[in-house]
Amino acid sequence: MRYNSYRYLVIGMFLMLLLFGTYIGCKYIIKLTNKDKIADESITAINDDNTEEVKKDVNIYEDTDVTVIYEDFYSLCSETIKKENVYYSTNVERVKQLELNNQKINNLDYSIVEEDADKLIFKRTISNNCPNHFKVKLESDDIIVYRKINDKELEMYRKIDIPVELIREELKERLEKRNRCKYKR
Repeated sequence: MRYNSYRYLVIGMFLMLLLFGTYIGCKYIIKLTNKDKIADESITAINDDNTEEVKKDVNIYEDTDVTVIYEDFYSLCSETIKKENVYYSTNVERVKQLELNNQKINNLDYSIVEEDADKLIFKRTISNNCPNHFKVKLESDDIIVYRKINDKELEMYRKIDIPVELIREELKERLEKRNRCKYKR
């Protein structure tokens, strides 16, 4: 009996030490995470010239995540396609210079539409259809898918290898009819 009470006493002491250690550990972690809040603070800078007193907030830690969005507006179909890229631990000015240099190298003609502390939006207008417009034709027993660039230009996208015998008659007639008449749709 005495052995069991000694066992309960040891287990109780162990649980008390475990709870105490958990409490101290949580306090320590909370103290460490409060140090991260200092990075979000800014200081006030005062111009030392006697001409005028200018106050402005200066961010001590200027590096943030910058999102760059490219918008391509296709004027024939009135659709916009967006591409997004995120640069981590940088600032807008660095990303802006990098993107403008990349555009110059690749001969892209984008203009800046919006610029924030953590976002850059570039936009351009293209006088074609977007890449999601297609036309299907039946040419000499082959089914060919064309991408519609504009009302006059088609670009071959894919040739589909399906035996013509497997195509339904009504579909075959529609495809042949499209080939005979002038381009519509």
